[in-house]
Amino acid sequence: MKYEKKQKSLIELDLKEENHMDLSNQIDNKWERDTILSFVNVSKKLNYSIRFRNMDKSKIRKKYINTNGSKSGQRHNKKVVNLIFGYMIFKILEVKKEVLDKIYICPDHRPSKEVHHYIQKIASKFNNPHLTEEIDIDFINRSIYAINKSTPAHRLAKKYLKEKEKQMLLLILKS
Repeated sequence: MKYEKKQKSLIELDLKEENHMDLSNQIDNKWERDTILSFVNVSKKLNYSIRFRNMDKSKIRKKYINTNGSKSGQRHNKKVVNLIFGYMIFKILEVKKEVLDKIYICPDHRPSKEVHHYIQKIASKFNNPHLTEEIDIDFINRSIYAINKSTPAHRLAKKYLKEKEKQMLLLILKS
């Protein structure tokens, strides 16, 4: 009997009809470059973006990121990056909560459960503890959904990164 590998059937997801977010430049990929998180719904002609400047990223890197390379240091760094990612997502959800009921997020920083946990914690801290109950947040799992790597939100984030258009919100680090 010959072993045959079962091929998973992927769920088709047309992100042009859905609310979704994506990053241009992961937060910890290049600390010297800006990071932009964009929200897009092509069918409703909605978009919104946040820029996290490299100057502020370098301040966070100096203050919170471990450079010793140990396992515990790497775990700590991942938590710091996921917290920043969660905060960026929270800011967009807060601004656009009137038009959102479900949103798909490209999982640029893992684990998704940790990012979701940070979104809940941040929402509670800013007196909006039911935000994650009101909006169904789904992190896209590429092993389940068949989507193109270059989503409309990713293309918008890249356009903002090249400064062809001005972003809507600028995150500025305050001491």
